Amino acid sequence: MKKMLFTPAVERLGSALAALLVLGIAAPGHVAHAAPAHRAGSEAVLTNPPQGSVVRITSAVSGRCLEADMNTINQLGTKVQLWGCLPNAYNQMWRVVLANGGVELVNLQSNRCLDADINSDVNGTRVQLWDCNGTYQQGWTFSGAGNRGGISNNAFFNRHPNGPCMLDADLNSLPWDGTWVQLWSPNGQPQQEWIWTNA
Repeated sequence: MKKMLFTPAVERLGSALAALLVLGIAAPGHVAHAAPAHRAGSEAVLTNPPQGSVVRITSAVSGRCLEADMNTINQLGTKVQLWGCLPNAYNQMWRVVLANGGVELVNLQSNRCLDADINSDVNGTRVQLWDCNGTYQQGWTFSGAGNRGGISNNAFFNRHPNGPCMLDADLNSLPWDGTWVQLWSPNGQPQQEWIWTNA
Protein backbone atom coordinates (compact mmCIF):
# COMPACT_ATOMS: atom_id res chain seq x y z
CA MET A 1 0.00 0.00 0.00
CA LYS A 2 1.34 3.40 -0.95
CA LYS A 3 1.86 5.96 1.76
CA MET A 4 -0.13 9.16 1.14
CA LEU A 5 1.95 12.30 0.98
CA PHE A 6 0.53 15.67 2.09
CA THR A 7 1.78 19.14 1.38
CA PRO A 8 3.02 21.15 4.41
CA ALA A 9 -0.16 23.29 4.20
CA VAL A 10 -2.43 20.27 4.46
CA GLU A 11 -0.36 18.85 7.33
CA ARG A 12 -0.66 22.16 9.22
CA LEU A 13 -4.45 22.14 8.67
CA GLY A 14 -4.66 18.59 10.04
CA SER A 15 -2.65 19.57 13.14
CA ALA A 16 -4.89 22.59 13.73
CA LEU A 17 -8.05 20.47 13.50
CA ALA A 18 -6.59 17.94 15.93
CA ALA A 19 -5.81 20.73 18.39
CA LEU A 20 -9.37 22.04 18.12
CA LEU A 21 -10.74 18.59 18.87
CA VAL A 22 -8.51 18.25 21.92
CA LEU A 23 -9.80 21.60 23.18
CA GLY A 24 -13.40 20.52 22.56
CA ILE A 25 -13.96 23.18 19.89
CA ALA A 26 -15.77 22.11 16.77
CA ALA A 27 -14.73 23.13 13.31
CA PRO A 28 -17.42 24.90 11.26
CA GLY A 29 -20.14 22.48 10.20
CA HIS A 30 -19.36 20.03 13.04
CA VAL A 31 -21.14 19.57 16.36
CA ALA A 32 -19.12 19.51 19.58
CA HIS A 33 -20.76 17.12 22.04
CA ALA A 34 -20.78 18.32 25.65
CA ALA A 35 -22.71 17.62 28.83
CA PRO A 36 -26.07 19.42 28.77
CA ALA A 37 -26.05 22.69 30.72
CA HIS A 38 -29.77 22.45 31.46
CA ARG A 39 -32.21 19.77 32.51
CA ALA A 40 -35.99 19.84 32.84
CA GLY A 41 -36.62 22.64 30.41
CA SER A 42 -34.76 25.82 31.23
CA GLU A 43 -33.92 24.93 34.83
CA ALA A 44 -30.16 25.04 35.45
CA VAL A 45 -28.61 21.99 37.11
CA LEU A 46 -26.91 22.52 40.46
CA THR A 47 -23.86 20.57 41.55
CA ASN A 48 -24.65 21.41 45.19
CA PRO A 49 -27.55 23.56 46.36
CA PRO A 50 -25.87 26.78 47.56
CA GLN A 51 -26.95 28.98 50.44
CA GLY A 52 -29.94 31.14 49.55
CA SER A 53 -30.77 29.35 46.30
CA VAL A 54 -34.33 28.26 45.49
CA VAL A 55 -34.61 24.71 44.17
CA ARG A 56 -37.07 22.11 43.01
CA ILE A 57 -36.53 18.56 44.25
CA THR A 58 -37.83 15.79 42.02
CA SER A 59 -38.07 12.04 42.44
CA ALA A 60 -35.63 10.20 40.18
CA VAL A 61 -38.23 7.43 39.85
CA SER A 62 -41.36 9.39 38.95
CA GLY A 63 -40.05 12.81 37.89
CA ARG A 64 -42.63 14.37 40.21
CA CYS A 65 -41.85 17.32 42.48
CA LEU A 66 -41.52 17.32 46.26
CA GLU A 67 -44.30 19.63 47.40
CA ALA A 68 -46.33 20.85 50.36
CA ASP A 69 -49.97 19.81 50.14
CA MET A 70 -52.08 22.92 49.47
CA ASN A 71 -55.03 21.40 51.39
CA THR A 72 -53.03 21.52 54.64
CA ILE A 73 -50.61 24.35 53.82
CA ASN A 74 -51.79 26.68 56.59
CA GLN A 75 -51.32 24.29 59.49
CA LEU A 76 -48.39 22.78 61.35
CA GLY A 77 -47.67 19.28 60.14
CA THR A 78 -48.46 20.07 56.50
CA LYS A 79 -48.35 16.88 54.43
CA VAL A 80 -45.34 16.59 52.10
CA GLN A 81 -45.91 14.57 48.94
CA LEU A 82 -44.95 14.13 45.29
CA TRP A 83 -46.98 15.83 42.58
CA GLY A 84 -46.57 16.65 38.91
CA CYS A 85 -44.24 19.66 38.57
CA LEU A 86 -46.14 22.87 37.82
CA PRO A 87 -44.78 26.23 36.62
CA ASN A 88 -44.68 28.97 39.29
CA ALA A 89 -45.91 26.59 42.01
CA TYR A 90 -44.38 28.03 45.19
CA ASN A 91 -45.43 24.98 47.21
CA GLN A 92 -42.95 23.01 45.04
CA MET A 93 -40.04 25.40 45.66
CA TRP A 94 -37.56 25.24 48.52
CA ARG A 95 -35.12 27.88 49.77
CA VAL A 96 -31.76 26.43 50.87
CA VAL A 97 -30.48 27.72 54.23
CA LEU A 98 -27.23 26.45 55.76
CA ALA A 99 -27.91 24.97 59.21
CA ASN A 100 -27.08 22.08 61.54
CA GLY A 101 -24.19 20.73 59.49
CA GLY A 102 -26.43 20.54 56.41
CA VAL A 103 -29.27 22.64 55.06
CA GLU A 104 -32.77 23.61 56.00
CA LEU A 105 -35.31 23.45 53.16
CA VAL A 106 -37.84 26.26 53.58
CA ASN A 107 -41.03 25.97 51.56
CA LEU A 108 -41.70 29.18 49.62
CA GLN A 109 -45.48 28.89 49.93
CA SER A 110 -45.65 28.57 53.72
CA ASN A 111 -42.19 29.72 54.85
CA ARG A 112 -42.04 26.58 57.02
CA CYS A 113 -39.22 24.02 57.12
CA LEU A 114 -39.11 20.45 55.85
CA ASP A 115 -39.21 18.48 59.11
CA ALA A 116 -39.15 14.84 60.21
CA ASP A 117 -41.42 13.79 63.08
CA ILE A 118 -38.93 13.42 65.93
CA ASN A 119 -41.45 11.42 67.99
CA SER A 120 -41.14 8.50 65.59
CA ASP A 121 -38.20 6.15 65.14
CA VAL A 122 -39.33 3.60 62.58
CA ASN A 123 -39.40 3.13 58.82
CA GLY A 124 -42.25 5.23 57.50
CA THR A 125 -41.49 8.20 59.80
CA ARG A 126 -43.59 11.18 58.71
CA VAL A 127 -42.01 14.05 56.77
CA GLN A 128 -43.93 17.30 57.19
CA LEU A 129 -43.69 21.09 57.34
CA TRP A 130 -43.13 22.77 60.71
CA ASP A 131 -42.14 26.21 61.93
CA CYS A 132 -38.39 26.60 61.39
CA ASN A 133 -36.74 26.20 64.80
CA GLY A 134 -33.09 25.28 64.16
CA THR A 135 -33.42 21.70 65.40
CA TYR A 136 -31.61 18.78 63.83
CA GLN A 137 -34.78 17.11 62.54
CA GLN A 138 -35.00 20.09 60.16
CA GLY A 139 -31.42 19.63 58.95
CA TRP A 140 -30.84 17.69 55.71
CA THR A 141 -27.69 16.52 53.94
CA PHE A 142 -27.43 15.99 50.17
CA SER A 143 -25.12 13.22 48.99
CA GLY A 144 -24.32 11.86 45.56
CA ALA A 145 -22.79 12.98 42.29
CA GLY A 146 -23.64 16.31 40.71
CA ASN A 147 -27.26 17.22 41.30
CA ARG A 148 -28.50 13.66 41.88
CA GLY A 149 -28.39 11.48 44.97
CA GLY A 150 -29.80 10.82 48.41
CA ILE A 151 -31.09 13.24 51.04
CA SER A 152 -30.67 12.24 54.68
CA ASN A 153 -32.14 13.75 57.84
CA ASN A 154 -29.41 14.87 60.25
CA ALA A 155 -31.23 14.06 63.50
CA PHE A 156 -32.12 10.53 62.44
CA PHE A 157 -28.73 9.88 60.84
CA ASN A 158 -26.98 10.96 64.06
CA ARG A 159 -29.28 8.71 66.07
CA HIS A 160 -28.48 5.61 63.99
CA PRO A 161 -27.09 5.91 60.44
CA ASN A 162 -28.49 2.52 59.37
CA GLY A 163 -31.95 3.30 60.69
CA PRO A 164 -34.74 5.38 59.10
CA CYS A 165 -32.86 8.47 57.96
CA MET A 166 -33.25 8.73 54.17
CA LEU A 167 -35.90 10.76 52.35
CA ASP A 168 -37.92 8.07 50.61
CA ALA A 169 -40.88 7.96 48.19
CA ASP A 170 -43.40 5.33 49.26
CA LEU A 171 -43.32 2.41 46.80
CA ASN A 172 -46.99 1.64 47.46
CA SER A 173 -48.06 4.96 45.94
CA LEU A 174 -45.35 5.54 43.30
CA PRO A 175 -45.48 6.91 40.63
CA TRP A 176 -48.79 8.70 41.19
CA ASP A 177 -49.64 12.24 42.30
CA GLY A 178 -49.97 12.29 46.08
CA THR A 179 -47.12 9.81 46.66
CA TRP A 180 -46.32 9.71 50.38
CA VAL A 181 -42.85 10.93 51.37
CA GLN A 182 -41.26 9.44 54.47
CA LEU A 183 -38.00 8.43 56.16
CA TRP A 184 -36.67 4.93 55.54
CA SER A 185 -33.50 3.01 56.23
CA PRO A 186 -30.85 3.46 53.49
CA ASN A 187 -31.26 0.78 50.85
CA GLY A 188 -29.68 2.23 47.68
CA GLN A 189 -32.97 1.89 45.79
CA PRO A 190 -34.23 4.43 43.22
CA GLN A 191 -37.05 5.65 45.48
CA GLN A 192 -34.36 7.23 47.67
CA GLU A 193 -32.77 9.10 44.76
CA TRP A 194 -33.58 12.76 44.15
CA ILE A 195 -32.66 15.43 41.61
CA TRP A 196 -32.37 19.10 42.56
CA THR A 197 -32.53 21.95 40.04
CA ASN A 198 -32.82 25.72 40.14
CA ALA A 199 -36.45 26.77 40.40
